[in-house]
Amino acid sequence: MTGRSRLRAADTDRQATAERLREAAAEGRLDLDEYDHRLRQAYAATNYADLDRLTFDLPTPPPARPAAGTGRAVPGQVQAAADWVAGLPVGCLVLLVVLLVAIAT
Repeated sequence: MTGRSRLRAADTDRQATAERLREAAAEGRLDLDEYDHRLRQAYAATNYADLDRLTFDLPTPPPARPAAGTGRAVPGQVQAAADWVAGLPVGCLVLLVVLLVAIAT
């Protein structure tokens, strides 16, 4: 075994392997029985060697690309944008009240 193969797998590693198996089954590369068998082994895996054995005969998936024009959002940026959008109606209401007061005086 290589150095990586001996390392213990995390839940996220098992979930990633399960997702790869699901995609392979959806593409018709695995029948339902083979998918079920490998999926059970994926969740029982303790190290990377156990997981690698389950996907060795499947093609490597292409790297995921972000959707066109979306860029790479940083979680803080997403929260800031959500906060800005959530405050937009309140800001418009305040502006309307200020304008009405200015017109009335």
